[in-house]
Amino acid sequence: MRERFGLKRRADCGFTLNELAIVLGAVAMVLGGIWAVAGNVRTKQAAGDAVTMLQVVKSNLLDMRKGQPFSSTGEITSALISAKVIPTNFISATSATQAVTPWGKPFRVYATAARTVRIVFSNVPSKGACITMLLQGTLCEAGKMGCPTSVAVKDGAETEAPNPMPGTGTAPGGWRVMTPENAATLCNFNSYSGSTNTVEFYYSL
Repeated sequence: MRERFGLKRRADCGFTLNELAIVLGAVAMVLGGIWAVAGNVRTKQAAGDAVTMLQVVKSNLLDMRKGQPFSSTGEITSALISAKVIPTNFISATSATQAVTPWGKPFRVYATAARTVRIVFSNVPSKGACITMLLQGTLCEAGKMGCPTSVAVKDGAETEAPNPMPGTGTAPGGWRVMTPENAATLCNFNSYSGSTNTVEFYYSL
């Protein structure tokens, strides 16, 4: 009689198959939303940790050098680890001479000139993380010791050659005036769909 009046057959649990499909689809959408939000929170936290890493290493490095020039140029990451300028919690679990970012990618420091250092975060995983790093990493009083002289963002992974990268720029006071608009422009070298940016900070001793 039920089928005669067009009623759909119910599954053993008391729901029609269509109702079960709708419920399962809704659950999948909710779980997907929760996963996306959790991923955004993790990315934002990692970006904040990267800024902390930048500030700690920069401060330790400036204190160690105290205005003294480098005798040579090139990568100095390993030497800074040995000198405890780079704290142990930033060191790679697989190599005691390498440092890693909060998302497990290479972190390197270069002496690019006698009194200039380049601090490099490779493979920044999202545009939001890139923007956060630029905005928070340049929060200081322009022209003061410890402020970056410039920043750079490069599309793709970091290369060892310390060449000028796209997006470098300076403003009165000796460093880039960073606004959300500037940060978004610098971080817009790719769509981040399977790609990454490298974010760099330059400091003078």
